[in-house]
Amino acid sequence: MNKPSAECLAALDQYDLLERTLGGDHPYAQAAMQQVLELAPREFLSNLAQELGVLPKPIGYTETGEAAFCLEDVMQHLGIEPDEAQQLIDQFIQEREAAGLGSGLIDPEDVHVAH
Repeated sequence: MNKPSAECLAALDQYDLLERTLGGDHPYAQAAMQQVLELAPREFLSNLAQELGVLPKPIGYTETGEAAFCLEDVMQHLGIEPDEAQQLIDQFIQEREAAGLGSGLIDPEDVHVAH
């Protein structure tokens, strides 16, 4: 598994500082976390999310190794309804775009389904 780069670890330190001083809900802390997520190796994030029980098993991966998840599987795993899922997705996209990272969404055509 790829380990986080020095740049990723520095971004994580920055997030930690902002989270402790401003709180995790502060826009600066949220932007810093988005930066960490952008810099961290996808395999590392996917494994961490699964170990923490945050996400279900991915349905497949992109050419670059980025895990892809089925929305219905995530909703069932988290025990949330479609309207709550849509709110979380909208918030996720807004936070990424505010941090200059793009939407983070994956085109289903780019996913190679795991067998």
